[in-house]
Amino acid sequence: MEPVLNTGTYAFVVAEPGVQVPADQIVASVREIEGLTLVLPEPLAEKLGLPVAYSAAWITLTVNSDSQQLG
Repeated sequence: MEPVLNTGTYAFVVAEPGVQVPADQIVASVREIEGLTLVLPEPLAEKLGLPVAYSAAWITLTVNSDSQQLG
């Protein structure tokens, strides 16, 4: 396993209904009772005026696995 630090800072936000977020900029989404929680690049969240609940780095763990050999 080898960790790779992705560039930038990522923000956890709750998107209000009607907020237009480019789909290709959404790292993750979770529909919750409070609304739609998104993980976005922090500069985009700020540009859209979305309150940032939490800021974080994005670390990817690269591993060799059988599923990578199937493709």
